[in-house]
Amino acid sequence: MSPCIRLVERYLRTGNTDPHHTAWPGGFLESAQRARNDLRNALASEVQRLAAG
Repeated sequence: MSPCIRLVERYLRTGNTDPHHTAWPGGFLESAQRARNDLRNALASEVQRLAAG
């Protein structure tokens, strides 16, 4: 399992994430944008899954 996936799963369980987004590839800005997108999409998917019952 990739470090990004583990961090997304941890985020969904705890709400905490690595503030420096070191698991995502790219420079600081690019990795921060990738992390934001991945975390936001995972959270939206989880909310939809829970709302569906």
